[in-house]
Amino acid sequence: MIGLKGVVAFAFGTPYTTQANREIRNIAARCSAPIFTQQDIQFPDIWNMDVTYCVEKSGEPPPTLRIAREAVQWAVRLGIDEVTVVAARPHLWRAMRDMKMALKESGATYILVTKSSEVGQHPDDSWYSADSTQERARSARAFLPREYTLRLMPSWLYKMVAS
Repeated sequence: MIGLKGVVAFAFGTPYTTQANREIRNIAARCSAPIFTQQDIQFPDIWNMDVTYCVEKSGEPPPTLRIAREAVQWAVRLGIDEVTVVAARPHLWRAMRDMKMALKESGATYILVTKSSEVGQHPDDSWYSADSTQERARSARAFLPREYTLRLMPSWLYKMVAS
């Protein structure tokens, strides 16, 4: 039986004002659950959202796996047993894989991980932002070579690179 739900929202590019990050924020807010996310997903104070931000060093966005590991610790601490992942569609596959990997590492395999159905309603190319300060989030041409490399890496190597 499912009890407490939570949302893990992965940013796509920087800063928080990019269209992708605003849309990720809006989808996460509509889930009406506590949210774990990055600094590049900002919620107006007036929304009164229950948001926890991952640990970040200025100018160094954390790797997806590191965010997933922190998110699992957050979910366990709050007693959350169902997590909805919100991420840009081009990043969603890896975000889901990393959440499942982090759950397995932690032993918290009782937590159900699902992806937001709203993400699929946006075409892949709508997530890229020319105004992103992260070059790889500006276009599919910049994002996909790195993404496919990370997807195809053996898990032992990926864990070293993403830690």
